[in-house]
Amino acid sequence: NGANCSEAQSSPVRRRHRAPGRMAGPTYFPSVSFLLALLAMSTPLMHVRALRGSGRATNNKTYKYFGYGSNMVVTTMTALRRVEVLEPPVAAVLPDYQLRFDVPGAPLFEPSAASVKPFEGDHVHGVLYTLSAADFAKVGATEGVPFGYRWSRCKVVPYIGNEDAAGREALTRARDLAVTAFTLIATNRSPGDDIPPSKSYLELIQRGAKEFKMDESYQAKLQDVPIARNLLVPKGLAGITLQLSELGNMRPFG
Repeated sequence: NGANCSEAQSSPVRRRHRAPGRMAGPTYFPSVSFLLALLAMSTPLMHVRALRGSGRATNNKTYKYFGYGSNMVVTTMTALRRVEVLEPPVAAVLPDYQLRFDVPGAPLFEPSAASVKPFEGDHVHGVLYTLSAADFAKVGATEGVPFGYRWSRCKVVPYIGNEDAAGREALTRARDLAVTAFTLIATNRSPGDDIPPSKSYLELIQRGAKEFKMDESYQAKLQDVPIARNLLVPKGLAGITLQLSELGNMRPFG
């Protein structure tokens, strides 16, 4: 998919759906991207390499990135992935895609990660970020691109209004409001059904949906996702990893 992304224009979004004030089954094998992502997020050297890899990009180049999994929590971006968010993030909808949990992880710790898959008539809610070229590259490096995910250009629709169905309302005006962004598409999927995620990983997605006050129907849908059982760490590692990063790195946005 394209290596260049044009800057997207802002859409009218009220404060309700912006970021909060303080930011900073089947048999399968662990995903290479999962192991690389853990290494990248925990090793400063990997962050340096991600920055060097983006050195050819101009400093004023910006990218719109649509996050739909644990990246819906802003501190996953600022504290864990150590990127700077250039503009206040906003809730947005990716039309004609479906949220899946089919990226294999480490079975006894973090069994799976989220992905999106084309599915006509469905839609995925997430968070739209504006990033520098260097930080866009860093997100890719810490997500295991190109081993488990690849970048894909897409059209997303920022939330409008101030109601409990603001995302659904935005979809009715998608032609006027849609902006160009990039999102992550899984290249390493489980061949069967979804793999239930850990409780703490799913809770991060639920937390992001709550913080950005996404549609009540979507939040209810997230509550119905089955979770993994019998893990060595009962709730999984995702929540603990983020909490440790927040303690050491959380800072006010702006």
